[in-house]
This record gives sequence, structure tokens and C-alpha cells, in this order.
Amino acid sequence: MTANIQGESAEDVAHKVASNPITRGLQGPTIAPIYAANGNHTNSTNSQWYTLTVIISNNELLQAVEHLRAIGGTHTIAVPVRYVFMEESPTYANLLKQLS
Repeated sequence: MTANIQGESAEDVAHKVASNPITRGLQGPTIAPIYAANGNHTNSTNSQWYTLTVIISNNELLQAVEHLRAIGGTHTIAVPVRYVFMEESPTYANLLKQLS
């Protein structure tokens, strides 16, 4: 899922997002600043806008959107993930274990 979210800093946004187990993602959220057409990313209230990217399971999607809204998130999009390749295949690791 990807959302726009307002916060004091990228670290502030990351802490708010990771405070909920549902929105922590696989390793944590990715936070990137949003730059306006004039090149700035700070508005008049000294809050900044960031884009958040995180992987959420389908059955927790609506709860994740509610949490993001509660901490300042807007314009959330969700794209279905068809595959997640971890650093090691559990099936292959199990096969190797059985063969040894």
C-alpha cells in the first residue's frame, strides 16, 4: 500500500506507522519526502508531506487504512501483491534439511 502522510520528519512518520503491528510491514515502512512543484516539501505549518510504502496482508487492509488516517494519512492506494520472495525459500530449505 502507498499513502501520503503528513508529519514533522520522516522519522516521526516512521515511528507513528510502525507503532501499529499491522502497518509495520515486512521489515518496516519506506518513507520518502514529497516535493511540491516549487521544489519545497514544507508547508506553512512546518509539517512535511511524505509518501509511505508498506506491505500489508489483505485481511488487515481496512484496519491499516484506518490507522494511517488516524495518524495523518491521505490518498491511500492498495495494489495486490501476487508474490513475495523472501531471502530464502522455506520449501527449499525444508527439502535440504530432509536430504541431509
